[in-house]
Amino acid sequence: MNSDLILNFLIAHKLEASPIVTHFKMELVEKSPYKIYQNKQGMRLIISGTGYNNAVRAVTYLAEADKPRGPASAGWVNTGIAGHKTAGIGSLFFINKIVYKKTGEVYYPALNLVNGMSTGLITVDEPELYYPKDSVYDMEGAGFFKASMNFSSVEFIHSIKVISDNRAHPTQKITRDLIFDLMTRSCPQIQAFCKALMSQVMEFNRIASFGEIDLGLLNGLHFTATQRLQFQRYCQRYCALDRKEELESLGSSNWRSSKDLLNELAKNLE
Repeated sequence: MNSDLILNFLIAHKLEASPIVTHFKMELVEKSPYKIYQNKQGMRLIISGTGYNNAVRAVTYLAEADKPRGPASAGWVNTGIAGHKTAGIGSLFFINKIVYKKTGEVYYPALNLVNGMSTGLITVDEPELYYPKDSVYDMEGAGFFKASMNFSSVEFIHSIKVISDNRAHPTQKITRDLIFDLMTRSCPQIQAFCKALMSQVMEFNRIASFGEIDLGLLNGLHFTATQRLQFQRYCQRYCALDRKEELESLGSSNWRSSKDLLNELAKNLE
């Protein structure tokens, strides 16, 4: 894969993906086991298929393909159509909370870059026809977020949903033309967000490339493999939140143990 990759899109269906592929001038680079598109600006898109498990597998496939890139991070964006009890058709929401209905697991995307409406998302295993809660409903969001957290900082993982159905306009009224139109009209707003996200990712990778992410290791602390990975993730979050000076201060202090340092890093992120 391209070593300059900055952002990954995960979209369930080709119908939803087609306007994104066109808008961002992507070309098909892989046909099997997934259709994957990529452009020269560092964007890539995978069509996952419907459902939680398919989203997990597709994210993992892309991330595993990127192992030769080393520590460089990428942004992850899940977008596509979704349902809502009352929101108007074509409304675009940035997701601030994700609940997987089957298990109750909950995730909280960061909204530090968001400039638009935000709301919660409930991921279901079957199409939602009644919209019992005032939330967005989809079938991939929780799987996407859970898997992406294994490979990137939470600040770089986002879900953007476009409303295609509600109680007044049920799923039976969704057509191919409607999907294409809704996603096409959403592209400018998605593009503006992705531009900001890609800038954030590039800044983080620039910092990481100079070794500044390893500040805590300079204190002679011993890190287990698990702690090393945890420390890396915390550093990613501080950099992604533009809190590099705070990270430097914590990293240069004297700590009795690696556990104490990790606990303090986590505490300040709460």
